[in-house]
Amino acid sequence: MRLTEMPSMGMDGQEGDDLPVKIAIITFAFENSKIINWLKERGLHIKNEDWANLEKTNNKINDALKNDQVLLDNQQKPVSIFATFETEEGY
Repeated sequence: MRLTEMPSMGMDGQEGDDLPVKIAIITFAFENSKIINWLKERGLHIKNEDWANLEKTNNKINDALKNDQVLLDNQQKPVSIFATFETEEGY
C-alpha cells in the first residue's frame, strides 16, 4: 500500500501518470544455514550408505530442534526479503 501511494517518477510512462507500483512476488530468506548444512551432511551419509553416521546426524538435528529455542526462533524470523516488482517504476 505504501508503494502504491508513492507519486510516479515517470519511468513507465508520462510523469504524473498514476500507475500503481505492484509487487509480483516476495520471497523471505531465513537464518537457516545451520539446518541446511546438517541436511547436506545427512544427504551425504545417505548417498554413501553410512547408516551409523546418518543416525548420529539425525540425532543431532532432532536434539537441536527439540532443545534449542534460539535455533527454532531463527528458523521463523525473516532476515531479508527478495521483492520482484511488476514494473520498472517499482524498482
